[in-house]
Amino acid sequence: MEDNKRSLRFKRNSNLEESIQALSEILSLIPRPVENNQNHPIIFVLGGLRSGTTLLTQYLYSTKSIYTPNNFLSRFYSNPLVGAKIQKILFDENYRFGNEFDDLPTFKNSNFKSENGKTHGALSPNEFWYFWRRFVTDNDYSLTQNQLTNKLINSSFKDELIALSNELNTPLVLKAMNLNHNFLPLLDVFKKSFFVYVRRDIYSQTNSIINARIRQYGDSKTWYSFPIPYFEKIAKEPIATQAAFQALIINRNIETQLSQIPKENFIQIDYEKFCQEPRWLVDKLAAQLKMKYDFELEINTSDLEQIFNESRLSPSSYNKLAPSIKRAKEILAKCN
Repeated sequence: MEDNKRSLRFKRNSNLEESIQALSEILSLIPRPVENNQNHPIIFVLGGLRSGTTLLTQYLYSTKSIYTPNNFLSRFYSNPLVGAKIQKILFDENYRFGNEFDDLPTFKNSNFKSENGKTHGALSPNEFWYFWRRFVTDNDYSLTQNQLTNKLINSSFKDELIALSNELNTPLVLKAMNLNHNFLPLLDVFKKSFFVYVRRDIYSQTNSIINARIRQYGDSKTWYSFPIPYFEKIAKEPIATQAAFQALIINRNIETQLSQIPKENFIQIDYEKFCQEPRWLVDKLAAQLKMKYDFELEINTSDLEQIFNESRLSPSSYNKLAPSIKRAKEILAKCN
């Protein structure tokens, strides 16, 4: 969506954008890494907008055993390996000399705060969309699996992520919502890949999507997040029906793809369960990575019993949304 339609607090900083673009042009002159050995799994988080993907990613990041691209690394989207090396020099306490950089943080930020997917703090998780968009367009969901696989393999996408993971010496977790409708190629690209799929109560998610539109653009009419298949079917529908359909078709397409791969390749969790039992996810992930790749995920944090407050809709809100969700399900049933 055009930046000039965004609410003030979500508008891009033109000075920052120009500087990052200039930096990217310089970084593009540095040879891309070539990595033949993937030492660690790469974990891709799937799920619709406002389903809890950001909170889940923040939580996995807080285990201190899994890394995700952060706000600092996102500035180096054109060459993340360079960014990771600079990050070590600036933020890693193992590279400190005297008191020169004592004013910089030395640990990953896990305060679990975000706004429309945006987090706060240099070392807080970043969705890394600028990096993704170097290789994947918003309309690549329409490509066949082979077409998208070839597109990714014939780029530096795989090598750059593996190099980043190897440099950090840890598994990576990335949100892959831009590939919700076409993520199976990631299995072909990475020999060690894993998926975590989070879904949310459709009423709460629909309400959250509407509110996110208002926060992002100042109104509920402007489309928010990535394009979806069959958009033309709901383009003229009421806002709540659009939002419900958006969530429903994403869930359907993710679940259709997951049904085609072995169960040991993914974890599915409801957002509501995650809020109450976040430790369950980490223990399950550790067990499946051990079974699938013989990889030991060391859980070395004492802050894993965090219970998140999952906001619930009032009965009147449920009743108000019910006709729109019913209508969205009817439209979805006609989309093959």
